This record gives sequence, C-alpha cells and structure tokens, in this order.
Amino acid sequence: MALVLPYRWGWRRYNRASCIGALSFLMGAVCVCVRGRWDVGLNKKRVAYFHFAKANEDMKLMHGDELRLRYIGELHKPWSGVGHVIKIADNFGDEVAIELKSNAGVPTECSHNFVVDFVWKSTSFDRMQVTLAALFY
Repeated sequence: MALVLPYRWGWRRYNRASCIGALSFLMGAVCVCVRGRWDVGLNKKRVAYFHFAKANEDMKLMHGDELRLRYIGELHKPWSGVGHVIKIADNFGDEVAIELKSNAGVPTECSHNFVVDFVWKSTSFDRMQVTLAALFY
C-alpha cells in the first residue's frame, strides 16, 4: 500500500496539470469572424455559416463541439448565443456551420463583427478522473 500512494498522487497531479493546460488553451481560443450568413434549419433553428478570419492549426474543430457566437458590432445590440458545430470547413468550402440552441434576439441582418468563443466541456477529463480513481482505489 505504501508504494501505491505516491504513484496515485503522481497520476492525480499529472492529470490535474493536463486539465489545466487544456483549459488555458481553450479559454484563449477566440476567433474573430470576417463574414457570415444566416439560415434556418429543418428543425426551425437558426444556423450561422461563417468564414474564420485566420485558420489556426492548433484548433481542431469537430462535429458537435459547442461554440459561443457573440455580436460586437454597432448595427444591433450586443448579443450572444450558444450552438453546436454541424459543418466543418473542408477542401470544397471554408464555411463552418453552427446550429444555435435558441432563436431569441438573433441578429440575422448582420453579417460582420462576430466573435466565436470555444466553450469548455470537461467530459473527457471527468471520465479520465473517474477511471484513474477506480484504478487506484
């Protein structure tokens, strides 16, 4: 038992450090959009299609990732909405599609001055913590 405790504490410290590192990277991941367009999906939810101003090789965007879209311009009052990625930029088109959870107050008349924030979801790290705890206890 005495040999397992330092090993367990080392893994916990390593896991916490990797979580903090990933969180600090995602909290700093903000992308300013140049232009975009709006559409309505088959389920009557708003879909935002945007071209990002600068592609970052470190950002790996996947289907289902949660993004926060904010409007910071002057043509509409400040607005913020959360949605999920339903289309990723590929070789044929550079658009990213975000399906919003709510249609309330969406600035559909605006197509510039949007900012995209990446929402932190700790599901994979929570699962890793539970597995390591079960392994060492």
